[in-house]
Amino acid sequence: MPFGATIALAKVFLKSITTPTEPGNAGHGRPLVVKAEPGTLFHAVYPSATFTLWTGIVALELLFKAAAQGMPELVAASSGGDVPGFMMLGIHPDSGRPFALSNNDPVGWGGTSTHDGCDATIHMSESIVRNTPVEILETRTTMLFDCVEMQMDSGGPVFGGVTDPFDAGVGIRRDIRFLTDGEFISVAKKTKTRPWALDGGLEPEPNAFVLFPGTEKEKRVGTYRTLVKAGDHVLNLTAGGGGYGHPFLREPERVREDVLDELVSPEQAESRYGVRLDGFGKILGLTPEREAYASGR
Repeated sequence: MPFGATIALAKVFLKSITTPTEPGNAGHGRPLVVKAEPGTLFHAVYPSATFTLWTGIVALELLFKAAAQGMPELVAASSGGDVPGFMMLGIHPDSGRPFALSNNDPVGWGGTSTHDGCDATIHMSESIVRNTPVEILETRTTMLFDCVEMQMDSGGPVFGGVTDPFDAGVGIRRDIRFLTDGEFISVAKKTKTRPWALDGGLEPEPNAFVLFPGTEKEKRVGTYRTLVKAGDHVLNLTAGGGGYGHPFLREPERVREDVLDELVSPEQAESRYGVRLDGFGKILGLTPEREAYASGR
């Protein structure tokens, strides 16, 4: 990263823990001193290649994680920690002209000590980034989107984020099908480490692109470039945020609302949160495990 970008993300961090509700001005960053030796990852010097996006995302999460050791009440658990992007390249059959179009997808934000995290929102470091509308992607490329949705059970054991006493936001699922041959490029960097949690919360699975699911070629990747054929299929599964607090502490009524909003299934409500519901969303009671946890506290 150029040193100027490192200073900028440090200002974002400082502002968020000191004056989060005030309009920003130069004075808010005046006490800040940022140190990064020239030639390091956060102070690139010529002729180093630079690209601020993914390095800055991880750096901002790192600052919050460090601060959480002494002031956990002021920071959120980790978000999904990425801006999972993808691109398709090919020849459009309607025009005969080449195309190359990309998209950035959202993640879940971490739970905090006072409120739920955001669902399916672009990473906090990317305030000027937005995703590309499906209508644009489908008309200007030969990708067809069978599904774009927030993931139910994204706190489950396979993909996505966790919801805890203060709910971490969930990630999304995007199903991509190709109508013609071409090339597909996925760009996701935080695919091997889990977003971190706070105060006994649960850590979600990291981001993933799944190429050719359900076939012998199935492969889970991060940043990757591959040829695709008409009829091939790719999944983009973005991470939710880290949890804040033990899931058994989430109020049963809030768990019920998560189920009614189709963010959590009744099965996960019982196994993760210890809340048993009937098929109509009525609370039947708490599991013995949750009651034992409560009595032990």
